[in-house]
Amino acid sequence: MATMAQDSQQALVGIRTRSRWAWWGVAGGAAGLAATVLTDPQAKLSDAQRHTGAAVLALVGHTGYQIGAVLGLAATACVLVMAAGWQRWARRAAPDSLPAGVVSGALVASAGAMIIAFGLKGSMAIYLPGGFNSSEFARSSLYPLFMMNDLTPYFAWWGIPVAAGAVAVLGLRRVMPVWLGVLSLVALLPPVAFLVATGLTAYAGIVGPLWLALVSVGLVVHRTEPVG
Repeated sequence: MATMAQDSQQALVGIRTRSRWAWWGVAGGAAGLAATVLTDPQAKLSDAQRHTGAAVLALVGHTGYQIGAVLGLAATACVLVMAAGWQRWARRAAPDSLPAGVVSGALVASAGAMIIAFGLKGSMAIYLPGGFNSSEFARSSLYPLFMMNDLTPYFAWWGIPVAAGAVAVLGLRRVMPVWLGVLSLVALLPPVAFLVATGLTAYAGIVGPLWLALVSVGLVVHRTEPVG
């Protein structure tokens, strides 16, 4: 009996230990939401201000871009660790599942795009007045970079809806908890609907970090990592 109890305790510790990788998804989602949405200097601009052309650059400061770059690249690192953890889970829990393999690839794809997107934020941070290289370019010459920063950090998350679609399939197949599959399906619908209806890609940057954080919490709570 004592041996069985010890084995059970060791198994429980094993589950808890191997479930910890999903916390990287929670951190990545939280940092990503802050970097993409909450600290975005351009999100606060009105339509009238945006219509002033290069003059709009006088209305944004380098600090918001700097914070966004730091948090965004931190989120990128978290997403890559999450992808590695998911890949290990898939090898053990669903080695022959195509959707399970898609998730880690989709996370890595988003991470690659995020490096570019948040790198562009870093460029704005150093070239705007007050930045590290603020004297290198005239402010008006930064307008193309301003335009690229409008949506790039948002659509860089598009790998996440792809991952959500794969998790939805896994939930429907009961490889994962059904409620995680339903949550993933709900998260997938807004970015896809807006993309098809209007061509807008930005909703991935709003829904993606939220989904990543919530589904990662679900993975920890349900301890889906197998023992052994």
